[in-house]
Amino acid sequence: MSADDGGEDMNDQIWLLHLSDIHFNKKKKDDRNLYDLDTDLRDQLEIDVGRVRDRAGRIHGIIVSGDIAFAGRECEYEVAFKWLQTLCEISGCSPEAVFCVPGNHDVDRTVWEKSVNLKNLHNSLRPASSCLVDAELHSVLNDHEAASILFRKLEQYNRFAAKFRCSTSPSALWWEQEIPLNDGSRLRLRGANSTLVSDEKDNNKDRKLILGTLQATPLQRADEAVVFICHHPLDWVIDNEEIIPNLNARARVQLFGHKHLQTVEHTNNCLRIVAGAVHPDRREPRWRPRYNCLGFSVSRAGSSRKLTVEVLPRVWNEHEPKFVPDYALCGGGKDSKVYNLELEPWDAATVAKPGASGATPPAGPSPGSSAPMALGAAAGAVMNPAKTLTYRFLSLSHLSRLEIAQSMKLLRDEDEGLFDAELFERILKRASDESRLSELWDLVEKSHGDKAHPSNPYARS
Repeated sequence: MSADDGGEDMNDQIWLLHLSDIHFNKKKKDDRNLYDLDTDLRDQLEIDVGRVRDRAGRIHGIIVSGDIAFAGRECEYEVAFKWLQTLCEISGCSPEAVFCVPGNHDVDRTVWEKSVNLKNLHNSLRPASSCLVDAELHSVLNDHEAASILFRKLEQYNRFAAKFRCSTSPSALWWEQEIPLNDGSRLRLRGANSTLVSDEKDNNKDRKLILGTLQATPLQRADEAVVFICHHPLDWVIDNEEIIPNLNARARVQLFGHKHLQTVEHTNNCLRIVAGAVHPDRREPRWRPRYNCLGFSVSRAGSSRKLTVEVLPRVWNEHEPKFVPDYALCGGGKDSKVYNLELEPWDAATVAKPGASGATPPAGPSPGSSAPMALGAAAGAVMNPAKTLTYRFLSLSHLSRLEIAQSMKLLRDEDEGLFDAELFERILKRASDESRLSELWDLVEKSHGDKAHPSNPYARS
């Protein structure tokens, strides 16, 4: 492991909180959790995020690398959503600037327990040879009935994740979203689904998980640095031998959860970080909650470019109950550690600047696409029109959403039975195809009535 001191101006850095294994546990909607030992822990984490924000200058987003819920229940996601919005307020980032992937606790295991077909699918997707995973996965995902059964256990997770454009489906196993870096290039976040065959029998020996080669093979672009986000570390994945070479060649930073001990590994020009657990089981030996904050920027020397990643690891202090810097992980009595990763040569001068004279106004994305976020803009400006529109639309009541879609005549008979994520993608695409995103935006904002976004990014002069 190696690290270099970085001299980047904090204002040039993109800061992202990285949390995992939050484990919101709520049995029913009216459960008040009067004896919740983790209430103080969450309160202290909120206080510490305020300290981290002061240290970083500004936090731009929150990454949750799985296990948001404890048992994949709707009521757990309701509590998690409210808490994450509180965390956004404290950190200063936009409420839609959350990025998440599913973990094994985000799976509704009651679905698996009741379905013989789902159990059989899980068994078929764990072939005797790891090289057969892609073929088996392709077969299941292209069978509409089988794919529907496979994803039924993630229904509540997807309802939650759809608000942040982070849902997963048979036609889009992973999501991608972009954030601009200080030199005009982009940080491309790719969120993978490692829970395709997750159930109560998961282990890292004879009941491993699967990813599939495509999830771990981001397209290579000189003007992008890929951050791969996945709940299960690769030693929990059956097809890791097929995956690791592609992933190491394409993803400079790899973020994981699941393991409750925080680790940072710098090797082969890659940075692999396991977040540790925000809420580890209190019965575990050496129970110590953890999370981290990551700062990204690009430094240049001639034609050489490096992605500089500053890691601020935080850990629960056993003697004085609060979060503090993990000095042991950083070394040298420092509260952070800086890593430099080589990037492809790239010249920003060859790329048109966003917002330049004659630039085209934001267009509607096709489903699954992601326009870059506009960070550091004036207060009230939209970070990412599609992400903000999705968040604002899906934050409305179900009735309000239907009223808007019906008033614009964007619903079809074939939409019946679709989950929120799939339904909204169809509504968004139809509005885009008909050049009516501006109208959709205005109706959504009118329904909210909070004047949070006074300007319409889709309005054309």
